[in-house]
Amino acid sequence: MITNKDLIEKMKRAPILVGIKKKKFSSKMKESDFNDEDNDNCYLTTASEIFVNDELIYQRVFNPLTAPKNQYLEEFYKVL
Repeated sequence: MITNKDLIEKMKRAPILVGIKKKKFSSKMKESDFNDEDNDNCYLTTASEIFVNDELIYQRVFNPLTAPKNQYLEEFYKVL
């Protein structure tokens, strides 16, 4: 029988979470273009590879895989 603790541990290691990566920001793009969801690429990945991003400048510089912009999903990703 799988317990909740076992399930959470399996979820941490499994590539089941959506990670969002912005398309490359170019000098020709406007700020609003970078924030546009049409410029997002989505990937299935593990919790350890996703960042909860609150800072747009870091997003531009490092362009990590980030959690979707949703209060409940961000909290869920933090738990994992």
